[in-house]
Amino acid sequence: MLIKFFARGTGSGRGPVEYVTKGEGREAAPPTVLRGTPERTRELIDGIERQWRYTSGVISFAAEDAPSAADQRQVMHEFERTAFAGLEEDQYDILWVRHQHTEGSRVELHFVVPRVELSSGKALNIAPPGWQRLYDPLRDALNWEKGWARPDDPERAREAPPVRERPERLADREAITGYLSERIVAGDVQDRAGIVRALAEAGLEVTRQGRDYVSVKDRETAEKWRLKGAIYAEGWSRDPAGGSSALADAERAARDRERRARRAHQAREQLARRVRDRAAFHEKQFGGRGGGADHGSERRDAADRGQAEALASLDRLGVQRDRADGLALSLERDGLAQGRPGEPAGRDRARDSGAGAAEGEHTWAGPSEREGRHVPDPAGGLRGQGPDAV
Repeated sequence: MLIKFFARGTGSGRGPVEYVTKGEGREAAPPTVLRGTPERTRELIDGIERQWRYTSGVISFAAEDAPSAADQRQVMHEFERTAFAGLEEDQYDILWVRHQHTEGSRVELHFVVPRVELSSGKALNIAPPGWQRLYDPLRDALNWEKGWARPDDPERAREAPPVRERPERLADREAITGYLSERIVAGDVQDRAGIVRALAEAGLEVTRQGRDYVSVKDRETAEKWRLKGAIYAEGWSRDPAGGSSALADAERAARDRERRARRAHQAREQLARRVRDRAAFHEKQFGGRGGGADHGSERRDAADRGQAEALASLDRLGVQRDRADGLALSLERDGLAQGRPGEPAGRDRARDSGAGAAEGEHTWAGPSEREGRHVPDPAGGLRGQGPDAV
């Protein structure tokens, strides 16, 4: 996943808004408005009399990232918390639109932001020179936590293609192998019989053992996997004479998980500092509301608490997991994907729970209000499903 800002920002609001929302030429996978109102964003941009009127960009995912709807909501929420640090939701406007070039292909989350703080009318630039210093820690934290492709990874071009299956199944498959790798490194598993016992202890029934694979079924969900790799082979042994390479692979996998947790933790700490600095700048620029400096401090404290929760989640994600809980890695990963760290609050929960419009309709609002009544979508080709359609 990467975050990119476009080198545009002058002119009317028609250009950036139509670019992200037009359905012409995208019939196979029309754009989907996830948050915000195109008409409102366009009118706000047109009402700015300065040269620079808007900021636009994209959060782009690699095909193998396959972010779930919950992942996409989390990314949008954390981006807003970073870009608008210290501001209330009615002090800014942002339009989010999802692009997929073909149905089921890689995801792009496009955003358009009018360059104005709404309560004062002053200029609001969320991507000043050196913007990478603010957004790179956010990108790195999410990539390390989710295992998404990193644009700065030198090994990326040489990696083998991932297994093609649903993200949930792939996460469970990786969790099973990760659990076994930890048992191998700890010395609890010595051979294939030990692999079978460990799988049973994790609540999985071994249904078949082939020459180079083991098939298992989850006793609770009845979901099945065929597990392939060195440690699942018929003659595998932890004994150096017969299985040193497999043991080395397991040890490398364990070290890689530890490194990912450590790097994500470091990125979260750096992000927390950057967000505090940005919140302080915004308060100085636009002033506190409803209580002056104390009110701004409360907002920064809330942001800090969110970052602290994220760091605590990462600690639990690290190498201190209880090996006795066979699929703890999968459960904790699911916990992060469903909104932590940084679970959307307030506006996001309201939009997620009750804002969906009927199929083929979109919730539109006038330029002076955040939410509105349901009316048919006037923009052909859009599949908007309310203010938050993820």
